Amino acid sequence: MRSLFLVLALTGWTAAPGAAAVPQPIAPVAVVVLVPGSGFNGAGTANADRMSIRIGSWRRWGFRTRVAAYRAGKAGLTDVMRTVRRAHRGAPDLPLCVYGESSGGTWALLTASRTPNVDCVVALAAVTDQETLTRSPFRRARHLGATMWPRRFGAADEDNGWEPYDVWGAMVVPAPVLLGYSEGDRIVPPQQGRIFAPVAPEAELRVLRAGPHRFVHARVGAADFVALRRAARALVVAQTTSP
Repeated sequence: MRSLFLVLALTGWTAAPGAAAVPQPIAPVAVVVLVPGSGFNGAGTANADRMSIRIGSWRRWGFRTRVAAYRAGKAGLTDVMRTVRRAHRGAPDLPLCVYGESSGGTWALLTASRTPNVDCVVALAAVTDQETLTRSPFRRARHLGATMWPRRFGAADEDNGWEPYDVWGAMVVPAPVLLGYSEGDRIVPPQQGRIFAPVAPEAELRVLRAGPHRFVHARVGAADFVALRRAARALVVAQTTSP
């Protein structure tokens, strides 16, 4: 049986030929840092080609993109934060948003809480609370919460600094957030979004219905996915008109 790390890294993802070949916009209106998922096992820049919202889409929408490669475990957050800071230094006058999936979504939410230059977050199938995962009715979610997570971040009484639910609940993070989950996800189920949304001052939670379209760890309806993409684009665009 394949390890859950491999499932988290690969399930539901297919590379779109030529997606990353779309050039950066000549006159970008915002910067989007992409953080791929990997089960907290580390990710390279090539992993962005398998994300649900393609890097080419962000560029066609007029946004400059950067991909955050990161190491396994706790060091991954340091790497993502470093990439976000570099992206801001490279375009200090442009709004900056972070888009992450699965473990990358967790890093996106934590980066927004620790980096003042993040204007918005799009987090798809992000792990937000370990304790909730351990009580999930789904075996893979319980394994992620009870076995994989503690290996990386410690037991329940020592991992609060790594759980977005605890971090955001203890402080005010002004960045608006779009949360996306699939009702068919058995690895990171929608409950992770439902518990997190109330602690984020400006959070929109979308739970996508099951269907044939590949989406992070599951499959969703095409119409729901298209609506989510539009919402993600609109969130970034809104930052370009904010005072």
